[in-house]
Amino acid sequence: MSIDDALAAFRDGRHREAHDALLTLQRDPALRLDAAALALLRDLNRVGRRAGVRRHRCLHRLCSRDDAPVVALRFAGGDTALSGTTRGALEVWSLSTGARSGELPGHRGRISAIAVASAAPVVVSVDERRHLRVWDLSTRQCRVHLDHSDYDDDVFKLMTVSHDGARGFSTDGIAQGYHWDLERGWLLGHFDLVTSGAPVQALFTPESRGAVYLEHQDGSWARLDMATDHIEATATPAVLDSTYRAEVVDERVILRDPLPGDELLVLDGHQEPVLSAAIAPSEVMVLSGDAGGEIRVWEVDWELEFD
Repeated sequence: MSIDDALAAFRDGRHREAHDALLTLQRDPALRLDAAALALLRDLNRVGRRAGVRRHRCLHRLCSRDDAPVVALRFAGGDTALSGTTRGALEVWSLSTGARSGELPGHRGRISAIAVASAAPVVVSVDERRHLRVWDLSTRQCRVHLDHSDYDDDVFKLMTVSHDGARGFSTDGIAQGYHWDLERGWLLGHFDLVTSGAPVQALFTPESRGAVYLEHQDGSWARLDMATDHIEATATPAVLDSTYRAEVVDERVILRDPLPGDELLVLDGHQEPVLSAAIAPSEVMVLSGDAGGEIRVWEVDWELEFD
């Protein structure tokens, strides 16, 4: 079944058929689901009631360069995943084969954040020495490098990127926000987030590169309009990458429903403490990385019920 067939099944109300077809297509390493297909898959995951797990399994066990602790993980669309270590290695992996397909060189300190554009082959990486690099994932070339090592404030504590990869937003993890032009390497704006509180997650709004959603420690959300410097409380945004959350506890990854906080599934098997985890936009794959340098690629087949 093609993507068009899956869309037709969704329009006809055949939600189970559309969901399973999109999952099959998503597993094909030769295909890259576009933003519309991924959005439909997320919508189906929200429409369906998660009744349990059909099965889950570890597809691959990978090892970082020099067995360095893995502190950052991201899915990068299609068959690609990224990992960052405490020693500055930013590695590229094939999800279908489990092979290391390359490395994005240049960082010399702990990778503190990786952000990926949803509709462009753009990756942003940040290290503890306050270096930001913007990568073209199709060529594996660094196109922008920002060096803020002389600054007292850590302006890249938290990082997100717009869907087209042209804009970035970062925070110092406390009360300051920064809007970036990632094509030219310019700072476009600086924002005081004191009234909103320290964010734990930031997301660009899908309709604009000039606004971001900010999640707080208590689970509440705010919307920052960067054109007017206006912050207001808002409902949980529908643009969340996943309808569940990954929590790392010792050697385990616990998948939870974010609203009631119910435990959905425990991924167990690491021999060292897990330091990072990421959920694919399709919600059927999870990455986990530990202090011993092991990365695990998990597949989760959810049992969904559709009306």
